[in-house]
Amino acid sequence: MAIFHAGFRFKSALDLLRDRPNTPERATHELTLQIALGPALQASKGWAAPEVEQACSRAFELCQQLGENPQIYSALFGLQAFYVHRAKLRRARELAEQGLSLARNSQDPGCCCRPAICWRITWPTSVS
Repeated sequence: MAIFHAGFRFKSALDLLRDRPNTPERATHELTLQIALGPALQASKGWAAPEVEQACSRAFELCQQLGENPQIYSALFGLQAFYVHRAKLRRARELAEQGLSLARNSQDPGCCCRPAICWRITWPTSVS
């Protein structure tokens, strides 16, 4: 029950942000809420719910807009999981590869861990 309330609160906060001017600060707040909303929706509506794709896609878009941001891995993971659960494996693999590419080019060696784990768990070598 608490997860439904959390999702409702995140959506309410996002509604309040819509009226704010489009600034980097607003985008940062929205990103935080979208990143939190994704897992709440996964738990309450299922990993393949269209709302999960919307939240994770928006979070990914905001990460690109704001520049280098470690939350991009959470957004990519959420999108990748969404597509795996929708059996859209090519798209999921593309996102995993994008996450690995970003991680390899990052100055933070620890950021490679999550995308690499997702890649190894999700992809047999025959998936292309």
